Amino acid sequence: MKIKLFSLSLALALVGFGSTAHAAIQAVFIVMNGTYTVPAGKVLVLQQLQLPQGAGNASTITVYTTNGFNISMSLPGANTSGLYTFATPLKLPGGVQLFYTPNGVGLFGLLVDPQDLYVGINSTLENLALAGGTFSGNVALSSPARATIKFYASTNLSNWSLDNSVAVQPTTNRTLYAFSTPTDSFEERYYRALVRRH
Repeated sequence: MKIKLFSLSLALALVGFGSTAHAAIQAVFIVMNGTYTVPAGKVLVLQQLQLPQGAGNASTITVYTTNGFNISMSLPGANTSGLYTFATPLKLPGGVQLFYTPNGVGLFGLLVDPQDLYVGINSTLENLALAGGTFSGNVALSSPARATIKFYASTNLSNWSLDNSVAVQPTTNRTLYAFSTPTDSFEERYYRALVRRH
């Protein structure tokens, strides 16, 4: 099998986009007095709430989804200056409504276009090897941020499909991932990888 693997930046450029995405991200602070609706065509990445009662008092926020599934959350009293920080930011799509009891809560977060929600990370391919029926190597990232790496394969550089046979594993170095895939000795195949930040 002939294997042709492109570096991430070259491979992604061949299909019309680079290895680094430039996202349209807007930092927001919203004071809720009633209901707040996430704008259509945006995702609100909710990171923190400022609770008006101050530290020590529990509060309730209700999320009304577009499909009628509603969630109420009781937030514990904030430890510092009336701030509550989510362990994992909430990603709320356009049309979702937030209601807080009582009024006056502040929302801290980011408004992001859905296609920009997961931006790319600069990356390179290293230590490529073809031996014993296995193609392997490393993907080196420019950042230790958590990332998803997916490999795509093509036999003609025009039609690409996700190749689930490529196993990707993190290493003890948070900027380095190891990958490997079995090879077929009868088919010429090209590979590319897409790296996206969580």
